[in-house]
Amino acid sequence: MPETAHHVRRFFRAGAVGAPDIVCVINGQFVGIEVKAPKGKQSDHQKEFQRKLEAAGGRYILAYFEVKKAFDDAIAEIEQAAQA
Repeated sequence: MPETAHHVRRFFRAGAVGAPDIVCVINGQFVGIEVKAPKGKQSDHQKEFQRKLEAAGGRYILAYFEVKKAFDDAIAEIEQAAQA
């Protein structure tokens, strides 16, 4: 929403609280990927989302963002999920 004389620019959240940054379906399985900075920590909401997702049969990937490592970790996990 653009800022105008009558409206202030605001941030709107979409999706469920604690939902991962990236969501996809691989071979019919819901996969959520949460990307964190090297020292980043999951919030309590994110941990709860992970617990519920895994209990429901989904897969949750926590990838730390060190550019090459994060990419390699995510690709390895996706390839593993695709083979399951």
